[in-house]
Amino acid sequence: MRQFIIVVSVFLCLATQQAFSQVKPKIYYVYDPLCGWCFAYAPIMEKLTIEFKNQVEFVVVPGGMIVGDNVRPIREIAPYLLQAIPQLEEASGVKIGQPYIDMLKEGSYIASSYKPSLALVVFKSFQTGREVEYAHKVQQSYFIDAKDIMGDSLYLDLALQFGVSPEEFMKRMSDTAYQTKTQEHFDFASYLNTKGFPSLVGKSGDSYVKITYGYLSEEESRKKINKFLRKQL
Repeated sequence: MRQFIIVVSVFLCLATQQAFSQVKPKIYYVYDPLCGWCFAYAPIMEKLTIEFKNQVEFVVVPGGMIVGDNVRPIREIAPYLLQAIPQLEEASGVKIGQPYIDMLKEGSYIASSYKPSLALVVFKSFQTGREVEYAHKVQQSYFIDAKDIMGDSLYLDLALQFGVSPEEFMKRMSDTAYQTKTQEHFDFASYLNTKGFPSLVGKSGDSYVKITYGYLSEEESRKKINKFLRKQL
């Protein structure tokens, strides 16, 4: 009997160690739906998510770049955005849509990071594992087609595209619990102190480690992720 208890105890100890060894390190992708450089980085982020899916748990964190007093007609930042577009396109190969450029020139549209961020937080609650893809799709709708990210129709359409109940999706969008979680995401992004978007932050024990800051090429991003992972061994 005593021998049986010892064997069971050893088995449980080994099982516990194995479980801990299988825990993937986390990397937080801190972005903002209204960040053009995040849109440019999104195709790279999608590739990295697939490439490292067996090694890393990626967590998408919206940062709340344009909320509160920062929400204003787009004409106030349009000159800066229009000037930055050629640089963004040259650096990334991503193309900004003419409808978005026309919207900037017209200038009356008012956009906030809040609603698309809330939509991302709600989408995460369905646990599809496609959060990076969803965040990219919202940005494509905005930066290419200039779709209204402040209304409901975009999120209803995307729910269908991603196999999620549109009715349940919008119900959760109205739920104060998810609205609170959205603010918690903003607060967490601020706590990570990334200084800008897009950024990758790794969790190492009880500490957070900056992996990337700002737009980087796919190759450079891969190198920095691998460097972070080597330090976790």
